[in-house]
Amino acid sequence: MRFNLWTLLFLVAPLAWHSAEGHAVEGALVEGAIGVRFVYEGDAPVRGAEVQVWSPAKDDTPYAQGLTDRNGGFAFVPGTAGTWRVEMNDGMGHRDELHVDVDVDGTATAVPSAIHSHDLTRWLVGLAVIFGVFGCWALWGRRVQAKGAQEKS
Repeated sequence: MRFNLWTLLFLVAPLAWHSAEGHAVEGALVEGAIGVRFVYEGDAPVRGAEVQVWSPAKDDTPYAQGLTDRNGGFAFVPGTAGTWRVEMNDGMGHRDELHVDVDVDGTATAVPSAIHSHDLTRWLVGLAVIFGVFGCWALWGRRVQAKGAQEKS
């Protein structure tokens, strides 16, 4: 009986050791991956921003989604040729869209979109400065006019 127990232990132990190791995982470089990078004005990376990749098939769900890394980068592997749309939203009002043309060879060319949140921001800030300057000028003129009327009476 003792012999059978040791024999069983030696037969079962390698199986237990193998399952304790878990499943093997291997990493490999993927050919044809497309990497994009998003930066703020001044070349500061957009970290942790939400990215959605839309396939040329115009599906209702994104082909890929995730977050930018600490360098503002995001990568995906396109499944077909065509124009892929990559949208970035940092959750603080900054949004960008990039179109990536992928040909049948897997060669990618980026076509920047006309949608940039900072373009609109520049116009709004410019208008705010103009209205602020003229508003201060109008208030100053009214104050001077009221002061002059008070001195005459």
